[in-house]
Amino acid sequence: MRSLGVVSIVPGVEFEIPLRDRIRLQPFAEVGIGKGTSGGGAQVLYGVGMSARVDRTAGAVQLTFGGNAMRRRLATDVGEYEAHSTFEAGLDGQIPLGFSIGHRAVRGGAYGIARAFEGLHLTRPGLPAIDLDHQFEAGGSVSTTPEIRVWKITLPWIAVGYQFGPVLTGVRIYTSFPF
Repeated sequence: MRSLGVVSIVPGVEFEIPLRDRIRLQPFAEVGIGKGTSGGGAQVLYGVGMSARVDRTAGAVQLTFGGNAMRRRLATDVGEYEAHSTFEAGLDGQIPLGFSIGHRAVRGGAYGIARAFEGLHLTRPGLPAIDLDHQFEAGGSVSTTPEIRVWKITLPWIAVGYQFGPVLTGVRIYTSFPF
């Protein structure tokens, strides 16, 4: 059995460019830190990319389609890994749950995301290399109208999902739709 434990926090900044009603592009840049759970030092990570998002309704169902392309690098040279590209596409569907929290109407639903990677080759001392070329993710999502705010932070979409594929599995937590 092979395992790879990684913890990372990579915040970013994005600029929203509305194209038409409920259709937008979002160029972004991000920088943060990541560390393997099996030891070694923390690494500085950075990346740039572009997301697209479309919000639509179909009867009572709120649909969100999205996708992005990004390029990520490590700021330090740690061996074979230099950079990789990621291409993602996802769909979220939510329905009203019929109750409110305070004055916020609650919606809930499910989402799915497919990811493809180019150049994601991870090496670990004394262990076989991991070549990651695709992953999938499925999970549940919740949102409210109006959006939840904690202090000065808006949480427009909260979700927990299971990421899986031929090589790695894991759990992801979101505070906004990733595209």
